[in-house]
Amino acid sequence: MPGANASSGSPPRLLAAGARRSRLRRAHFRPFSDTECCTVTIRTLVPEGTGTIYLAGNLPELGPWQPDGLAMTGEGRERYAEVRAAQGTELEYKFTLGTWDREALGPSGTAPPNHELLIDGDVEASHEIAEFKKDPLEYFADWEGSGVLGRLVYWADVESEFLGRTRHVEIWLPPGYDAVRAVSRPLHA
Repeated sequence: MPGANASSGSPPRLLAAGARRSRLRRAHFRPFSDTECCTVTIRTLVPEGTGTIYLAGNLPELGPWQPDGLAMTGEGRERYAEVRAAQGTELEYKFTLGTWDREALGPSGTAPPNHELLIDGDVEASHEIAEFKKDPLEYFADWEGSGVLGRLVYWADVESEFLGRTRHVEIWLPPGYDAVRAVSRPLHA
């Protein structure tokens, strides 16, 4: 839910989804001078008890696109962040709890597309986040409640000298896998 443009009282221009998305992926921003600089204030309401919220996006000060790009200020349910960008910048951003595994979810319970905002002056945008993705370890603990047929095997925090950071590995075994071990089965990664 975008807020009002702080300088004119008119709503900020949101970018149309889809039509301009391929061009936006190139992190379109311009260096700015003091005369053309704009302040972007992004506010959000989060669930009670939520820890640090991060703003990730296509501006250098937002990572760029690092899930822990810029820690938002505030406590309780209200958080905000301010960034500066040149007039004409096409800003894209998302909210996380510091990792992409803990991204903010939309009303449908899925990760929404990037929030998009065309900076045409000082702008303020407001959002409300109902929930974030659960910690992957919570999903691992309750895989049977997911409705998956067969069996899921999870290995948490697997280290690899080739992949860098540790990762969680999920292995799905089809129904009957344990009963017939001699049968060769394809690997789907």
